[in-house]
Amino acid sequence: MKDFVKGLIRSFLGKDTQFAITQYSSSTVTHYYFNSFKKNEADLETQINTIHQLFRGTNTAAAIREVVDDVFSPLKGSRSNVKKILIIITDGESHDHTNLPSAINSADNKKIARFAIGVGDAFSTPRATQELRMIASQPAENFVFKVGSFDALDKIRDSLQDNIFSIEGGISTEKTGQITTQKSEVITTPVTEFPLQADIAFLLDGSGSVSGEDFRRMKDFVKGLIRSFLGKDTQFAITQYSSSTVTHYYFNSFKKNEADLETQINTIHQLFRGTNTAAAIREVVDDVFSPQKGSRSNVKKILIVITDGESHDHRNLLSAINSADNKKIARFAIGVGNAFSSYSATQELRTIASQPAENFVFKVGSFDALDKIRDSLQDNIFSIEGGISTEKTGQITTQKSEVITTPVTEFPLQADIAFLLDGSGSVSSEDFRRMKDFVKGLIRSFLGKDTQFAITQYSRSTVTHYYFNSFKKNEDDLEPQIKTIRQLMGGTYTAAAIREVVDDVFSPLRGSRSNVRKILIVITDGESQDRINLQSAINSANNKKIARFAIGVSCMY
Repeated sequence: MKDFVKGLIRSFLGKDTQFAITQYSSSTVTHYYFNSFKKNEADLETQINTIHQLFRGTNTAAAIREVVDDVFSPLKGSRSNVKKILIIITDGESHDHTNLPSAINSADNKKIARFAIGVGDAFSTPRATQELRMIASQPAENFVFKVGSFDALDKIRDSLQDNIFSIEGGISTEKTGQITTQKSEVITTPVTEFPLQADIAFLLDGSGSVSGEDFRRMKDFVKGLIRSFLGKDTQFAITQYSSSTVTHYYFNSFKKNEADLETQINTIHQLFRGTNTAAAIREVVDDVFSPQKGSRSNVKKILIVITDGESHDHRNLLSAINSADNKKIARFAIGVGNAFSSYSATQELRTIASQPAENFVFKVGSFDALDKIRDSLQDNIFSIEGGISTEKTGQITTQKSEVITTPVTEFPLQADIAFLLDGSGSVSSEDFRRMKDFVKGLIRSFLGKDTQFAITQYSRSTVTHYYFNSFKKNEDDLEPQIKTIRQLMGGTYTAAAIREVVDDVFSPLRGSRSNVRKILIVITDGESQDRINLQSAINSANNKKIARFAIGVSCMY
């Protein structure tokens, strides 16, 4: 633990940071305050090596209160105009947990951002995980870390450092339950979780591409996840699919207790054959999530789909997903194996899942790695509050015990999408070909929607190959149109290119529409040579309300 602290402090040497170190057990001892810790390489080892373990109990709440009141004070060197960050490392639940809310409120009042690091098996239980979430700032996925042992602490150091850098300005305690960057302020709230009430259905891929051993691992994953919810107001159903669909247990037939858990799941035998995912989702929505099969009307409805490849009936996916939306069923999509390294397979996962995809899509390299995502999946299930609304917001919002979450496929997308491709000399011809392949794949994913496309390339000069009113949006013409685009070579004048796209491409004369979303996707492999003009170009884009995605490729980023 001390080595981890040394390493993290070293990563901030040379920056305007101060450090304090406090240890706790039954009592609390501050070894170094902000105005007593010497922040240099020469003294670092010696200072931390002299810290000796206290032993005894685990009074976490009292320790947090003391750090907030005593350490984060001007008398001890704490500054008023900088970020205030508390990193708590613990190996178990507190002995004074009833005092935690008061201590956390005290930290909120001082706008102290909190990272909670739980180490060891103690944090495999839902109750201990909930305590970490209470200690930490929100959203928990940014502020909570769990590792299996103290030996594994170094594996999270880079992520922790990145998350510390991402905190902007002070911490507000406005009760939003989410993190929002605005005017250099993070709005972050410790959320007291509602008791989980949910009907959770598993949909397991039993197709022939899944080996017998991997199917067993899938069942083990389901057992583990169900165990993590025992003791909560949850019901479970388990359905398997291949070319056909079989429900092994409905909500009113699955026995939710430890004694029956192993036996029930062990008796599930693999179906083999094809992968008709859409038909399976439709059957779960219509049959499993029905009152006759024990589904309840007043609880969260959650579907967890585990699959190892693309569906054979993908044309029917949108209809099945719309059906799930109508019943406000939140969907987690877990893609296992190499099949999901392709763009189209990943897009299918995103279609299956609720939005935003980063909360509802998981990809793992093998069935053996499923257990690595269990805690994250459990945390994301806990974070769904109430029902799933299909209001057209495109984002997740916690309000009045409800997640407003929209699958982007649910309503017809209306957008004018312009690509701006870096054709400078630093891009190899092979990489330029890959860039064009990426554009083709993305355009294909929007075929059938109310979208228009334009493609511009830039280097020292800017060339628009296709405007919104000249690009033919159909499968037959897609390949030939993009294949004819030749690389320009030369410099990297990104600002001038953005300005030209904004002024010329996004104009009515070129087919740009006034009543749809305007989206610009910039792909570049290096810094612009006219960066002094970037702000002006961006202001011009903002004036036209053009949303911009920036994709940086290569080690430059």
